[in-house]
Amino acid sequence: MIKRLLNIVFISLLYASSRLMKSSVNAVVIPEDKDSFVMPEYLNTDTFYSQVSKKLTIVEFFSPYCSHCKTLAPIWKDVVQTFSEKGMDKEYGIEFKQVDCIQSGDLCSDEDIGFYPYIRLYGPEKDGFDKDALVVSKYHLKDYPSDFKRTKDDIIKFAKLEGLKYNSIEEMVSEADDQNEEFHTSDEEVSLTNDELVSIISDIDVTSGKPMIDNDSPWIIVFTDKHEKSNSVKWWESDPFFKKNWKPLKKEADVLGIKTASYKCKSSNADELNEDICNEIFSDDVSDFPKLVVLTPKKKINKLFTYDKLDMGGFSNKKIIDFAMRVNHNSYIPEISSLDIGSFINQRKISNEPVAQSRDEKIYVVFQYDAETVTSEDFDFLEHLILPLSKIPNLYLFKTSFDLEKFNKRQVEKIVANIKNEGHQVEYNTNMITNKLLSQVPTFHIYKENSMVPSTYRCFSTVDLRDLKAVLNWVYRDTLPSIIELKDTNAEYIFDFDKKDYEQVVLFFLDSAKNLDEISQDIHTYRINYEYYELERWNYQYESLNEKRKSKEDKINKLKNEVTGSDRRVLFKEMKKEIILNDFEKRAIFAVVDTRKYPLNEYNFIHEALNGYSKVDQLKPGSLLVIDNAGYVNEEITVFDKELSLDELDDTQELKLKEFLLAELLVRINLNKKGMSQNAYETIKPNVYIKVHSLNKKGLSITTMFGILMCFVGIIGMLKRNNKAKGKSVIISLLHAIVSWPFKILGLFRDHNGKIRFFGRSRKNKASLTYNEVGLLEKSS
Repeated sequence: MIKRLLNIVFISLLYASSRLMKSSVNAVVIPEDKDSFVMPEYLNTDTFYSQVSKKLTIVEFFSPYCSHCKTLAPIWKDVVQTFSEKGMDKEYGIEFKQVDCIQSGDLCSDEDIGFYPYIRLYGPEKDGFDKDALVVSKYHLKDYPSDFKRTKDDIIKFAKLEGLKYNSIEEMVSEADDQNEEFHTSDEEVSLTNDELVSIISDIDVTSGKPMIDNDSPWIIVFTDKHEKSNSVKWWESDPFFKKNWKPLKKEADVLGIKTASYKCKSSNADELNEDICNEIFSDDVSDFPKLVVLTPKKKINKLFTYDKLDMGGFSNKKIIDFAMRVNHNSYIPEISSLDIGSFINQRKISNEPVAQSRDEKIYVVFQYDAETVTSEDFDFLEHLILPLSKIPNLYLFKTSFDLEKFNKRQVEKIVANIKNEGHQVEYNTNMITNKLLSQVPTFHIYKENSMVPSTYRCFSTVDLRDLKAVLNWVYRDTLPSIIELKDTNAEYIFDFDKKDYEQVVLFFLDSAKNLDEISQDIHTYRINYEYYELERWNYQYESLNEKRKSKEDKINKLKNEVTGSDRRVLFKEMKKEIILNDFEKRAIFAVVDTRKYPLNEYNFIHEALNGYSKVDQLKPGSLLVIDNAGYVNEEITVFDKELSLDELDDTQELKLKEFLLAELLVRINLNKKGMSQNAYETIKPNVYIKVHSLNKKGLSITTMFGILMCFVGIIGMLKRNNKAKGKSVIISLLHAIVSWPFKILGLFRDHNGKIRFFGRSRKNKASLTYNEVGLLEKSS
C-alpha cells in the first residue's frame, strides 16, 4: 500500500515537474516569438525614392555606431511591431522604415542628414496637407517635431496624427471597404445621459455614490438642441460644419487622449432636466446651437470651458483640438522650473534656429510666487485667467516659485554677450534692467520660444496683481511671437496691431526653398537685430523716464518756492502725479514673408498691402522693408528701404539683412527722430490691410453710421432671441432679416461659424487672433 502511495507521489512529482518545465519552456517561447518579429529591410539609394514617392513613410536615419541610435533601437522596434501587429499601418496609411547612413552615405548626404538618429516624414505632396516650409528634397514633408519625445507613445502619436492629416477619413474608409476590412474609427457615438454628464462633472457616480473610475481624460462635449426623429438620424447630419468634420475630430481627439460625446439639451423623451442643465451651463444663453464645451473632470473647480465661436473665429478641427489641449493644460496650471524655461527660450542654440518646424512658436505666461507668502486668493485669481488665455493661440499658463528676476537678468546678459560676439556694442545699464524687470512677487512673466527677451508684469501692490483687466491687457499686447510669419490670413491684423505703440512693421522676404543653413543664418541675424533693438528701446525708455522724473522734481521745487496757502493745492496735485512706464512704447513687429508661398511676381496680398509703394515689383527674396505707422493718423504710411551709412541714410543702397543695420535704422527712425532725406523713404496711403481709424471729420463718418446700424441690428437680434421661446418672433425675425440684408450682401456679416466684423473697425487689443493666424513659416489655410 505504501509502495503504491509512493508511486503515486512519484508520478505526481513527475507530472508537476513536467508542467513546470512546459511552463518554463512556454515562458521562454513567448519572448522568442516576440523577438522573432522581422524588421523591414533598410532603405537604400535604389529603394528609398520608390518607397517615399508612393507611400506616407516615417524614416529613421541612423548609424550603427551612434549611442543615441542604440538607445532608440528597441523603442523603434517596439513601435514598428505594435503598429504592424495591430494593423495601424493599414488603418492610418503610414509605414516605418530605416536608412543605415554608414551603408547608404550618399543617400543621407543628399537628404542633408546632419546628426543621428534623425526622424522624418516622407511622402508624395498632397493638396491640403501642410508640410514644413523648409524641406531638403521633393518627398520630404516634415521633420519629427521638437516638442515630441522619442518614446513609443509619442512616436505612435506622431504617426497617427500625420496619417489622419494626410489621409482623409473618407479616403481611409473607402480604402478599407475596397479591401473588405473594418475601419476602426472608435467613433461609436457617445450621447451622454443626465446621470452620465453629472457624474463626469462631479467625478462621483450618481448611481452608486462612489468616485468615478477612469475619469482623468478631458472631454469635448457638443450640446445640441435637435429632436432626433429616429435612432438612425444623427445630430451632426443637420449641421453644415459637424456633418463633415465630427468623425475626423473624434478620431484625432481619440489619438490625443481626449474623449468626445454629445448631449441633447432637448431630449427625445422631453426630459425637462436636460434643458435645466443646459440653462445652468450656458447661463440661459440657449441659442446658436450646437455649442461646444471642454470639460476637465479631475479639476476640483472651474471644470467647464465654453468654446466661443465669435472669439475663436468660428469652428475648425484645428482650433477645437488646440483649444481643448491648451484648456486642459492651462486649467491645471503646472509647475515649471527656470531650467525648463531656459531650454524653451534657448532652443535655437540647440537646433540652430528651428525655422523648419511645422507649428507656431509657443508663448509661456508664468505666474511667479513665493511659497512662504503666497495665499490661496492668489491662486484663486488664476482661475479667472484660464479661459481668456486659452483663447490666445499657442499660449500656455504655468506657475513657479523660482526667482525669475535673477533668471531674467541673466538672459539679458546673454543677449549682450551674443551681440558682443557678433562684433557690436550695446549699452548695458544695470539700473535700466532692474527698472524693466523689478516687480513685487507674486507677478507674471511672458517668455517666447526662441527669444531671450523677457517681459514682466510690473505690479507693486495686491490691487495691481488682482486687476484682471490690467493683466489681460498686458498679455494681449504681448501675444505676438518674436518673429511672425505674415500671411494672407493675418496681414490685416498684423499691420493694424496696436499702431499707437507698435510703430513699425518690419518685413523680411525669405525664400524657403534656399539651403537650410542659409535660412537658419538669416533668421538668426534677423532675430538678433530684434533683440538688439529691444535693448536699445529699453535704454530709451529708461532715459525718458528719468527725464520725466527730473522734470517733475524741478517743477515741484519751483512750486515750493512760488506758492503759499491755498495755492499749495497745485503743488500737492503735481506731487501726486504718477510717472508710469509704458512697456510697449516704441515697439516694432518683426515679420517674414515666404516668397515660395507668395511669389512676388504674382499678384497676392503683398501687392495689396503695399499698394502705392513704387518699388513693389522690385522686391525679391532677401529684401527688407520697414513700414512706419507713426503717421497713420494723418492718413499716410512711410516705407523705408535704404541702409544707414555714416549716421545718414544712404539713398543708393537697399536695406539688406547684415550685421545690425536693420536695428540701427529702427533706432534712428523710432528713437532718435533725426531729420532724414526725402529720398530715403516714400509715403503711401493706407488700404484694406494698412488702415486709418480717424473720426476727426465733422459729422458722422461711414464707420460711425455702420456702428449705429450694427447696434440696431444687435438690439433686434436680442429681441428676437428673448421672444423666440414665447413664439412671438415672426415680426422681429422679419425686421432683423430686412435690416441685416445689406450687411450680408457686403460681406460684413458672417454666418454663425464666423466673426462679425467689417473693414474700418479697430480691433484694439482683443485676443482675436485665431489658431491659423500666427507662427513662423506655416502655411495659411
